Amino acid sequence: MANGSRRAAWEFFGAELKRRREEVGFTQVELGTRVFVSGGYIGQFEQAIRKPQLDVAQRIDEALRTDGIFERMWRKLIRDQISLRGRTRPWAN
Repeated sequence: MANGSRRAAWEFFGAELKRRREEVGFTQVELGTRVFVSGGYIGQFEQAIRKPQLDVAQRIDEALRTDGIFERMWRKLIRDQISLRGRTRPWAN
């Protein structure tokens, strides 16, 4: 996963977060209050400016009743990032 596709994956996370949040009728501030972060922080997740910590992704799942989808996405994205760090770059000698 190249840097651009990694960013696209986190953008998908953010877009899905926004979609699910709006679906239940929460503002960013309301969701933030429920997961113990600021509404601005929720906005940064939605815009892929910041990545949530695992515990925040889990609390988002609880607040939105999404059956663990954000935790699973988080774990997949982090796992992909870690596996890329271990790869050697053919152009780097």
